Amino acid sequence: MRRLIHLCWIPVALLALPLAALYFLAYTQSGLVVVAAHLNGRIGSVDIQLRGASGTLAHGLHVDSLVIDHRRAHIEIDDLSGRLAILPLAWRTIRVPQLHMGRLLLHALPRPIDAAVWKPRFLPPLMHIDAEQADAARWQLITLSGVEYDGRAMSAAGMVYPQDIRLYAGAFDYGGVHARTSGVIHAAQPIGLSAVLHFDAQPAGQPAWTVNAHIDGNLAQLALQADITEPFTADFHGQITDLTGHWRWRGQSQVRRFEMASWNAGSALGVMSASLALAGDHDGFRAQGALTPPGLSA
Repeated sequence: MRRLIHLCWIPVALLALPLAALYFLAYTQSGLVVVAAHLNGRIGSVDIQLRGASGTLAHGLHVDSLVIDHRRAHIEIDDLSGRLAILPLAWRTIRVPQLHMGRLLLHALPRPIDAAVWKPRFLPPLMHIDAEQADAARWQLITLSGVEYDGRAMSAAGMVYPQDIRLYAGAFDYGGVHARTSGVIHAAQPIGLSAVLHFDAQPAGQPAWTVNAHIDGNLAQLALQADITEPFTADFHGQITDLTGHWRWRGQSQVRRFEMASWNAGSALGVMSASLALAGDHDGFRAQGALTPPGLSA
């Protein structure tokens, strides 16, 4: 009987030991130190540098600096704080209820010339990341061609799967323009994109701008449809090519209502319309077509 009682403690101990280890790693600051120490260094094809970790995974942590180096991207995050839901880890889901970044840098890197054949994917099979609320006070994007974009107030909510990223709601500010978006990013060569976007801006001394757009395609060739409702009314149908290099765009636009009075330039030309062929790149744009100014025939 005594031996039977002793044997009953074996499954209890087998259950208690992993639970104790989980509690130590997720709910104590000493456990976070252990996790941070194991993450620092090279994991597969990824090199991670993590500095200044404090707090706990479950109740909230803070990281002074996180640097991630991958063969296709260099990522830097400063002043990171957030928390991690522990239970979903059992079914290979990383759920992040809240994540804040003081600064986010994403530098896209060219594919190595001697790189082996690689099947694109964002995560290992069967793993998911659920980001309920993530934001960055400042962000910077450096493209493959070296062009830099700097902005503020970026936020996102979505899910990351092995083969795609589903962005439920995203927003960012860039150069006086506020943008909102949702869509899907596909793991492919080149990367696939499908999204709806809304832009609004109020430049100093100029009328307000409002643009709604839809994109679909990949980083080599992206179809673009846009509707401008302020400060004039027009639509655009075209495409953007070579987004990872020297990007350029072209297409056709129908301008249904254009008034110089919107820029305080008088109304002598009346409400104008136009049919235009447009093209442009990082350096500017050009237009060719027929413009109809009713005021000239009055």
